[in-house]
Amino acid sequence: MVWGRVVRFHIRDDLYLDRGRIDTAALPAVGRLAAEYTLVENVFTTPLDRELLTAREGRRMRRLDGRPTDWSPIDTGEWSPSGATTAPGK
Repeated sequence: MVWGRVVRFHIRDDLYLDRGRIDTAALPAVGRLAAEYTLVENVFTTPLDRELLTAREGRRMRRLDGRPTDWSPIDTGEWSPSGATTAPGK
């Protein structure tokens, strides 16, 4: 987890909704999960409906890079604790 203070941010004009609110569902957000990245494709507020949670129970994210579901960059020689990776063979 990273904590910080936002000093300034910029939002494209086309992402503003009425009354100056930001259309968060239109943001192409990227998140970091341990040593890997994820595209954020869902937006919600809590509490979530119990039926929705039950329907999603046990579902896994799908990999966009074609690697096996149990693959992790941590298990490779290219990974470093900073999260930086190097191209194989360099």
